Amino acid sequence: MSIKVIGQLLQGLGPGQKPDSARPATGGSEFDRALALARSGPQAKAEEGRLQVEMMRLEMMRGLLDPGLENDSEGWSAPIHFPSFASVYSASGQTSVDPPVKKPEPSQQPIDELIDKAARENGVEPALVRAVVQAESAFNPRAVSPVGAEGLMQLMPETAKDLGVDDSFDPEQNVMGGTRYLGWLLEKYGGDLDKTLAAYNWGPGNVDRRGIDSLPKETRDYLVRVKGYYEEHLG
Repeated sequence: MSIKVIGQLLQGLGPGQKPDSARPATGGSEFDRALALARSGPQAKAEEGRLQVEMMRLEMMRGLLDPGLENDSEGWSAPIHFPSFASVYSASGQTSVDPPVKKPEPSQQPIDELIDKAARENGVEPALVRAVVQAESAFNPRAVSPVGAEGLMQLMPETAKDLGVDDSFDPEQNVMGGTRYLGWLLEKYGGDLDKTLAAYNWGPGNVDRRGIDSLPKETRDYLVRVKGYYEEHLG
């Protein structure tokens, strides 16, 4: 099928008519009639019209994609627009496609409730989670560190990805992911709080290679701060 014929079909012209030929007052192209049928009720007729439109569109696409498609020597230049089935069905009062998936809204639960839930599900003391959140972000869900850590528990992007956190600024995702990580560190170091907190701040690789006797000053200060908050939240 040539571009000219496709264009003629879309314009309601017969194969032998020129683009400037008068269009019949009644009838119209098969494509137009199918489209009108799809846009009209009742449902059975609309479905029939939709299937006809589908077949014609496929026929046109095959013609466009055919490597042996002939050149249009007559210079037909009318743009070819294929109607979408969303527009066909919306015109007939029906829905042809599922609505787009809406990204979940960030949790509006109070942070204390999120911490209690995360602590309970991951077997970590709520007071410890609160202490880490306080030291890391001062309970600010939008906090960003100079090195790029994000959210309440200051998750680095790669760590967040490994923990299944899509949005570090979503309080629920961040606290759930950070508490899961904290619980894993506690298990890894047999409940040793100093090693766990040092690994959370400095990285488990550094703790494993160098131990906690050579902690950088920032991490030593971090341990003092978190443990101080921990005692406060326990009381």
